[in-house]
Amino acid sequence: MALRLVFPYKKPPGLRKSPTSERLYPLIPVVFYNSNSFSIKVEALLDSGADGILLPRGFAEELGLQDGGTITTSGVLSEGRVHRTQVGFKVGAIGPKSYDFGVVNAVYTSTERDIPVLIGRDPLFKKFRVIFEELQRERPRIVLEMP
Repeated sequence: MALRLVFPYKKPPGLRKSPTSERLYPLIPVVFYNSNSFSIKVEALLDSGADGILLPRGFAEELGLQDGGTITTSGVLSEGRVHRTQVGFKVGAIGPKSYDFGVVNAVYTSTERDIPVLIGRDPLFKKFRVIFEELQRERPRIVLEMP
């Protein structure tokens, strides 16, 4: 049976109580875990323009992730140094409406920065058909379909 996960777009956590903010983002629930089964559950921004997973430095430190060396990366507005690492990664809620990718490649920032966790194309797009449904929808959503 194919797996299908559906997530509504949401306001960023800091703006959820604001009645004036109407901007919604493709945020999906994810879990990161280490080899000791310690985990962090968070809503991450699904970014189809990003290559992979980007974590804030604090997440990497809290999970005790290994530093696999630094590389230079660039985004829309800046270039910076990040650290390679590996982390356990699960998308979706706990139970049958989730998918565990196992240990995947990721990077984390060299300094603590106020950025969201970003989920890029690798590994998500390699396992799922990813559909951003915004056209003629009162509430946009993300659909992840595994054939």
